[in-house]
Amino acid sequence: MTHSLNRPRYLLRWDHACAKDLSQDTVVASHRLGELPLAHDQRLCDLLSEHPRDLTQVYSTGSELSHPNELRVGELGDCRSDQILEAVRRGRLCIVLRDVDKHQNDFRHLLGRLYSELNECDSSLRASDIAGDLVLASPNALQYFNCDPCPTIRWQLRGSQSISLYPVDNHFIDPQTRQAIAVEGQCSELFGASYQGTAPQGVGLYFEADFLKDAQTYFVDAGNLISIPHLIPRHTQYHGDLCVWFQTRANTPQSLRYRNIASANCFISKAYPRIARHDSQKGILAATKNLLGSILSLTDRRTEPVHQLPASFSISPVKDLAPTKTLSQRSSKKTQPSPVVGFLSPTQSISITPVVSEQ
Repeated sequence: MTHSLNRPRYLLRWDHACAKDLSQDTVVASHRLGELPLAHDQRLCDLLSEHPRDLTQVYSTGSELSHPNELRVGELGDCRSDQILEAVRRGRLCIVLRDVDKHQNDFRHLLGRLYSELNECDSSLRASDIAGDLVLASPNALQYFNCDPCPTIRWQLRGSQSISLYPVDNHFIDPQTRQAIAVEGQCSELFGASYQGTAPQGVGLYFEADFLKDAQTYFVDAGNLISIPHLIPRHTQYHGDLCVWFQTRANTPQSLRYRNIASANCFISKAYPRIARHDSQKGILAATKNLLGSILSLTDRRTEPVHQLPASFSISPVKDLAPTKTLSQRSSKKTQPSPVVGFLSPTQSISITPVVSEQ
């Protein structure tokens, strides 16, 4: 594919001398997306107002990687978009605008442009099911030990993040969990489900402090990008006033093959539980499973993960709190992790309030 000479490239500092496979290699490069008004405050407010609520994911996190049970799934509530943005700045929140390219023309054109340039850099890249999400994260939030079912690229627009990647090894994530993630199609929900008692038996991601010695950490600032292969274990910490990035995801022949074989394994295990499980990705048996999995995928056009957790909080404006009810005073006593997180200031308050479901 020939790049048009009358328009500048967005992708920069790509090492063409070193062969890269975006489906298997971690690639760090630079981009010029900061020249576009994608992450200005007003643009973010517009996106928060316009994006479909059913495609907007809200999470709150704790401060320790070893406490993933503090992860909460929430909803935006009735806040104005500028109040939501302020809540992200001051809390421990992560908001994901899923499939933003399907609802905003500028992101749709940008996504096509980026993958056109990526194809120039990696002629072997055969991407399908290409989509993009816009992610906003608090500077003190984190992403717990996690992985994705398909290769992703994070194009950092504001703030920065440090991403620690781990080897694809059974020591960090067992084969059954990897296959469950590939079949589910979205890890974060499955990961949360493993701490709510709804995950399949034997499936779960568990972080141990001892893992840190094997991590390779990348610091990604605004104007940089990092590609992350599928099913690579990782955790992330966010920095800066506000962390915003455009996350693109696409399947490759390798990730599709893995998903198909995983789907076939799940189908066979349910239909014939006494048959021994074989997880090999090579050979005639794997090729047969790949074909079976591709047929099964035609009958299962899932757009949402099976383990969808209910919202436990919503972001909503509240009245000023009394001076005696300060954050430090309320936090002086050690308590169990709570779904309620407060953001306080002398003149105005924005809080995360729990969702109460009717019996």
